[in-house]
Amino acid sequence: MNTNLIFINSHTLKKGRVVDTNTHSCHELVFYCYGCNGVITIDGVDHKISAGDISVVTENIQHSEKHFSDVECLFFGFESDEEIESGVYHNVWDAKPIIQSIIKESIEQKYEYKSIINLKIQEIMLLLKRSMNISSKTDKSKSLFYCKNYIDENYMYKINISDLAKMAGYSIDHFRHLFYRNFNISPYNYIIQVRCKKAVELLKTTSYKCVDIAYKCGFSDSCQMTKMIKKYYSMTSQQIRQQ
Repeated sequence: MNTNLIFINSHTLKKGRVVDTNTHSCHELVFYCYGCNGVITIDGVDHKISAGDISVVTENIQHSEKHFSDVECLFFGFESDEEIESGVYHNVWDAKPIIQSIIKESIEQKYEYKSIINLKIQEIMLLLKRSMNISSKTDKSKSLFYCKNYIDENYMYKINISDLAKMAGYSIDHFRHLFYRNFNISPYNYIIQVRCKKAVELLKTTSYKCVDIAYKCGFSDSCQMTKMIKKYYSMTSQQIRQQ
């Protein structure tokens, strides 16, 4: 497969945002990050989009979007000599760091950056094919691991258990039960655990103020962060920093 990157960017769409019907002269790929809840209409067909999903719209195909929550999007336009199918691919989290690396390559433009970008786009296309194959064979329990990965990637943002349950395809109570049974921890406590771990890393390795670390790690304030860290590590934030 030969590809050519036309454009690449990232932006945040606000809750209630409607992207009017439009077309592109190239293929467009969009990765939807944290908190996504919306619908994309491709060639007259509605597709639900959630965090971790990718939409692909081929050249000159009409499409529009409606968003019911704030969402960060990573997106790029490209040309390809291989036939590509428009649609939505679910839970393709492995593509996120690849797209971020494409953004970095396009900015830095180091030696052979175009060739590297070409390979990275090919890798994403293979991941999309793999996701279609997995979704046709796997059962719903696999979605629990996608939710866990979602928490790992998005701990710094507001995460609602109801959104995770919806993402996994379960009721809230059933989701809590299955998450605990699979990981021996409740989804809420896992979110706090991940945030505490990241906060402790920053306390040990940076000189950021506690309030800044709290916000970077998804806590409402430094008091909540200190309370949770003391619960899990039996030490205050200051004690960890003084170690």
